[in-house]
Amino acid sequence: YVKLYDHDLGAIYKPIGKIKAAIYQGSETEFVAKWGRLMILKTGDFIVSPFPDFQEVYRIARKEFFETYEEDL
Repeated sequence: YVKLYDHDLGAIYKPIGKIKAAIYQGSETEFVAKWGRLMILKTGDFIVSPFPDFQEVYRIARKEFFETYEEDL
């Protein structure tokens, strides 16, 4: 189990985990995430997976990705 968010801030979730991400460059498509939700994937969105276990894959819209994550080199 990898905790990705800290929920001590009421309705605000602060990201604390790490992910691996790739920018999707293709035609609009959709897939079902591990938790059963249909995810629409558009060019420029990010396909991400929690690090280090990579047990799930999901989409984050480009705008929200840059508002939530920062690069860790």
